[in-house]
Amino acid sequence: MKTPPPRQRVNGKKGAPPAGSRAAGLLVPVLVFLLVTGAGVAALSPRGGSEPTFTERAQQASANRARDLAADAAVLAASAPTAGYAETAELLGAQARGLAPAGPAGAQGQDSGTRSGTEPGVPESTAGSTAPAVPVTPAGFLEDLMASAGRNLSDAVKAEPGIARLLASVGSSQWQQAASLGALLGLPVEAPGAAGLDAADSPECTDEPRGSAEQRRALLSAVRTEDRAVYAYEVAAARLPDPEVLLAASREHAEVAAAATSALAGLCAPPAPVPPAYALAPEFLADPAAGIARLEQELGVFYGSVVGSGGPALRGWAVGRLTTAVQRSFALDGVAEPFPGIPVEEQALPAAESTDGANAEDTGKP
Repeated sequence: MKTPPPRQRVNGKKGAPPAGSRAAGLLVPVLVFLLVTGAGVAALSPRGGSEPTFTERAQQASANRARDLAADAAVLAASAPTAGYAETAELLGAQARGLAPAGPAGAQGQDSGTRSGTEPGVPESTAGSTAPAVPVTPAGFLEDLMASAGRNLSDAVKAEPGIARLLASVGSSQWQQAASLGALLGLPVEAPGAAGLDAADSPECTDEPRGSAEQRRALLSAVRTEDRAVYAYEVAAARLPDPEVLLAASREHAEVAAAATSALAGLCAPPAPVPPAYALAPEFLADPAAGIARLEQELGVFYGSVVGSGGPALRGWAVGRLTTAVQRSFALDGVAEPFPGIPVEEQALPAAESTDGANAEDTGKP
């Protein structure tokens, strides 16, 4: 997917970094989310003498990278106070605090003005570095931000489910920031690669479906969610200028729904029934642009939940869809979030679920 060009921000700065970010006040709800979902914020210390797990190392490294980037953004903000770097530093600082593991390792360098000394993007490297500091430049900062986003998204595919969702959220947010900064600086920002879904290959189906019940439920929900997005975009296109852009997004959502339907067939699961139309709220019809921005935020939350509970077979695909939803939402309303795809209202927090398909009740129906 091509990176959508940044549009007019709510604060009037076209394509600027997140001056409209939702960083303030989100840290506590995110930590509550981790507790409620059972994700936890792991303490990076050997348990019974064992080495930290990959997930613990990835979490610590991600926190260190966010803290280092926040420090660099603060340096750039001092020399270019109107370029939006201060808001970027705030967003990255919130991510560093939300990612910081419990215990002494997580307590190091909590001040966003202090670098951790950890090489960005290397989970295995958590020790301090004696390398001399190098001057911070906009191009260098953008490169480091892109590297951090890519590593977070990559590690989210391999980490344990709860922290995987957090890494995917932070990675998606950082990539959106990189895309916005790249547009300002006139530098290319390549979209991160995304995994696809396994298509049906004329399987010989029996009475027993394939895959886990969680995988089939996630795909069923994806078909319905994406089909609803197709309808909403078509309605918005009839009411807004530049309808072709909206219709192009509608076609992409239709392709995702078709891919999920094909993947369901590959699991010998019945297709998801979809209604001929959907009821849209009066608020959506009154302001379709804001309505589809909220729709993409809801899609981000849905795919974030798939990262955390859909099983490893869907993890990479869900990470890519989350990143796409985050970029689209920002292009529509110009508001950046430090933890997109994670619901912050307590009533929206999902209940903890098993991620082991073998332990889930499997009735043969999604």
